Amino acid sequence: MTFAAVKDTKAPTEAIEAEVVTTTTAVATVAPTLTQELAVAPTKVASGIEGEVSQRDIQLPRLNLLQKTSELVDAGFSPNSFALNKEIPLGKSIEVVVVKLFKKYQQDTVYGSEVTAHVCDTLAEVREAGGSIEWGAENHYSEMANIELLVKAPADISEDHLDAFPYEVDGSHWAPCMMTVAKTAYKASAKPIITAAFSTLRAGLHQGLWTVNAEMKSAPTGTWSVPQFKLTGRTKQEMYELVEALNAEG
Repeated sequence: MTFAAVKDTKAPTEAIEAEVVTTTTAVATVAPTLTQELAVAPTKVASGIEGEVSQRDIQLPRLNLLQKTSELVDAGFSPNSFALNKEIPLGKSIEVVVVKLFKKYQQDTVYGSEVTAHVCDTLAEVREAGGSIEWGAENHYSEMANIELLVKAPADISEDHLDAFPYEVDGSHWAPCMMTVAKTAYKASAKPIITAAFSTLRAGLHQGLWTVNAEMKSAPTGTWSVPQFKLTGRTKQEMYELVEALNAEG
């Protein structure tokens, strides 16, 4: 599930800047994924699992931003709010730590189409597929990103939901999760993160504390909300140690 609710590729607000930033050491120093060290690792006896475990065997919860048309809204969730794994309401503003960001390119498809959008890892792959990121191109690809996060449990989290936030840092509980952003949501979230990786967070994205708000966008085709990332502080040493410990597991 992506946060790009508007699928009309002709909407002017969905225009993509035709520029490519080559990944350099600044991004390469971002903390490894929470499961990267489990690429192929023998399990511990205490785990109760035998055999080789890879990161493909680990499924992180999804962080979703619920649009007003979401089925979960019909089930009682608030529109334009965040939810963890489509089960736990988090409100319209959350705090997160970014662990890693994976930039990709996704083929634009017609709204309602059953065709699965093609995804490429690099601009070279887009060109090999006959696509372009130039706005107005017949086979247009948009920038997208999969973002690995730690999300903070709301202060009013119920005891029933607290188990979903297994890590405690300085009295707060955190849950590992993944989110996917594209189009206007990419601009509001991935671009601030990437910018920070080249500037204030060169030592690692996990050192930044972000507030993410549900921000409304509009176009002739309708209105929708996107996750707006804002860097609001620095994480404490305990959070850095948590990420390091998670990366060393296995």
